[in-house]
Amino acid sequence: MIYIDKCRHSMNEVKDYMDKKNKPLYMTRLVEVRVDSNDFNNGTSRNYAFCHTIKHPETGETLYPVKGYVGPKELQPNKDVCYYAEYVSKKGEYYSYSHKFDLFDKENNYVIREISVNAQHIKDGKTYENKFCKAEEAGQMGE
Repeated sequence: MIYIDKCRHSMNEVKDYMDKKNKPLYMTRLVEVRVDSNDFNNGTSRNYAFCHTIKHPETGETLYPVKGYVGPKELQPNKDVCYYAEYVSKKGEYYSYSHKFDLFDKENNYVIREISVNAQHIKDGKTYENKFCKAEEAGQMGE
């Protein structure tokens, strides 16, 4: 399973999702961090954890960070609270990660646990490594 979605969301869509899923605990204001802005390059958003290129876990394509929506704790070191991270490919295709809250699957009668953007990012990174790095070691892929 991969977590990255081939879509993009507005801040209002992310806020609506947060409000529906987790009422008072997560009723917080979001701040948009634009990775391609002068403010980011000048260091005002240096704690944004998702400001680096990543590899798509299924295709191996390089994806470039565009923006994220973060909670106010983001401005404090080691307190990253990211609810949305957006990337774009060289082809102009948008991909994103969204914080996923607990979800009860009524059909199968079980709970899908909450998973942060960071945890999704790490799991997709491992998926990429398993798919592409092992193939390179075996001499099946190269640049």
